[in-house]
Amino acid sequence: MSRSSAASGILDRGLGVGRVAVDRFRYLPMAGQLVVGDYQLATDDGQAWRGPLEAVAHASLSSLRSAMKARAADYGWDESFRDQWGMPECVGTLTVSTEPTAEFDEEYSFYEPVVIEVLADGQVVLAVMAGTVLDDKDFADLPSRLAPLLRRSAVGLVGTDTEGTGSRAFTWIRVAYGRRGATVEDAIDFGADIAVLASDSGPGALSASSALELVLAGRADRLVGLAESSWLEAKSQGYDLSSDHGRIELAQDVARFANGDEPGIIVVGLRTRKTPGAERIVRVCPATDSFDAGRYHRAIDARIFPPVHGLVVRNAPARLSDGRAGHVLAIYVPAQPDERKPFLVHGAIVKGKVEGAFISIVQRRGEHSIPVTAAAIHAALAAGRTLQRGKAPPYSAD
Repeated sequence: MSRSSAASGILDRGLGVGRVAVDRFRYLPMAGQLVVGDYQLATDDGQAWRGPLEAVAHASLSSLRSAMKARAADYGWDESFRDQWGMPECVGTLTVSTEPTAEFDEEYSFYEPVVIEVLADGQVVLAVMAGTVLDDKDFADLPSRLAPLLRRSAVGLVGTDTEGTGSRAFTWIRVAYGRRGATVEDAIDFGADIAVLASDSGPGALSASSALELVLAGRADRLVGLAESSWLEAKSQGYDLSSDHGRIELAQDVARFANGDEPGIIVVGLRTRKTPGAERIVRVCPATDSFDAGRYHRAIDARIFPPVHGLVVRNAPARLSDGRAGHVLAIYVPAQPDERKPFLVHGAIVKGKVEGAFISIVQRRGEHSIPVTAAAIHAALAAGRTLQRGKAPPYSAD
């Protein structure tokens, strides 16, 4: 299985396609080996095991738990073993690499930032490297950021701790993971979801472009837990393109990003909930029918001037709660050159009423919209006329 086929397997699972784990871990006490099929995992101490994901991806976590507990019993450990904090002792860990089996090198291969731990009492814990050091604000915000994902998956947050110092420091997030029938690949991918959400406000956070890649890959669920922001807008339902109101609303939402300073993305098919300080995405609510991306694109072009350069409007796959195929829509707005701004929308919505003869100019600040003032518009027009005459602009309306 190649790196791309491993990614495809993760995608299939993310879309709700069930698979039966056909592989099992076995501990061979005479040889002191942990094996899956004919593959022997690497270890230095008989407790921390390593291997390529493709060799163990379909093996069940229940068999890993049994194998590691068998190894612990072989060494005289039992469920009474506790660490210095009174928690059940870790009796074995598994770390995997996405390198193909033929290219895997236990010393030099890159490993996923998710470690599967088996505790003495049989509990399975995922230790996820957050990719950064979480400060006090991050720690305070972490439970609410992870809550939708953990609640949906019936997973509990065990705790966090930081290792290392200075630039080499990083934070581990530990969650109890006991999903029935789960495979190693399920656990690794779930840990990756946690890492994405944990990095929401820190270095390596998602951007509009990386969110677009996730949505188009069928992983809109990875946006669950994120807050709407200066680059992200979530809509639970599609726009009513049969009405002027719906077409103007769509054009204004796109123009808000186009008039900003960074790329932005609108994802249709995500439900949000108001939380303290933010509107957060709580679940994916796909449409049963595919979106007409071409119609959306034409509606935007018909209402915004000048045309938005590099606009991407794409229908993307998602799964309904019953496992059937569903659809979400991604509208990606690249950062626009300053000389093309402001982007004008033909039409405005004033007190809920459509004013088709009006021109509206809108901007986005954080998760909210702000109007462009008359003074700012006049200043831009005056500056343009002055520069055409070769003079400096007389004033600024900032």
